[in-house]
Amino acid sequence: MDIQPRLLVIDADAVMLTSLASVAAEEGFDVRTAADVDGAVRQCRSSYIDVVLIDARGDRRSAADALSSIRTFKPSVRAVVMNAPIGPDRLHTLFARLRSSFRNARMPGCGSVPGRSQD
Repeated sequence: MDIQPRLLVIDADAVMLTSLASVAAEEGFDVRTAADVDGAVRQCRSSYIDVVLIDARGDRRSAADALSSIRTFKPSVRAVVMNAPIGPDRLHTLFARLRSSFRNARMPGCGSVPGRSQD
């Protein structure tokens, strides 16, 4: 059984959060979302997360706080921090490359990995 990589998208802007989550889902990710640090931490504590995408364009301090908080209990989580606008074509490319890296590396949590449920 092939398990989709689980992506947590963190963005305070609701429109951008929805847009990023939609494109990620199109590219084959199992997507979770959070609008703030507390929500991101809750998501990471309650379910397995393979990679975190943080939009740091608005508030870099909050993005750094979110990643720092998450890594205290999930130190190996992958992270992508966006600090500049990115167009739809580049978003698709980013997600496709991330997805490919999971397939190629057979990262824990992706592919047929014992012990990971689709919670």
